[in-house]
Amino acid sequence: MGMVTLRRRLQSLESRQQATALLRPRLLDEDWLEVFSRLGAKGWFAREPDFPRALEEYRAAIAQAKAEPEPPFDPPADYRPDLDRYERCRSWRWYRFPKVSDGWEWLVAIFTRAMRGVAPVTEVEFQELAAWFEQNADRMSKLCPSPELLDRGHERPTDTTNIRYDLRKGARSREAGELAEVLRQLRARYGDAVG
Repeated sequence: MGMVTLRRRLQSLESRQQATALLRPRLLDEDWLEVFSRLGAKGWFAREPDFPRALEEYRAAIAQAKAEPEPPFDPPADYRPDLDRYERCRSWRWYRFPKVSDGWEWLVAIFTRAMRGVAPVTEVEFQELAAWFEQNADRMSKLCPSPELLDRGHERPTDTTNIRYDLRKGARSREAGELAEVLRQLRARYGDAVG
């Protein structure tokens, strides 16, 4: 391995370590917004076309939640005084502000793909892959030795039940990137239904 390649690799590992350190588990929504904004500015999500929209939706959800008088975004003083500030806020906000929680989940899914090196997937591509699967699932099952297992080619087989379950979670789930890759492999192997 050449010196330049080694230096690049070390810089990449350093950058990943810094990003992971930023993701301390006890951050509040406002802090997460800042972290994701900084990582985006550093180019972490350059391969994720939906990142700008995900970040903006999260930002807007937080702003809207803060602007609403009822319920307040921060918990009242008498709400769970036995907990520290972080636990009180997370407990108070999680179900009262679903748009904020959903926005955070989508950004974490994008971050997880970037950290694991999983190919990006947009909501549009995910919907196209889901539609393709539904149109071709029966045909693929007939072509496989076991109707429930689908042959992905060089990788281990997968089953239709788990694919359908993961498809219901949607394009914003943490499993969306891996599922999209499975569906891409199946589409490459089986193609489109004819007629």
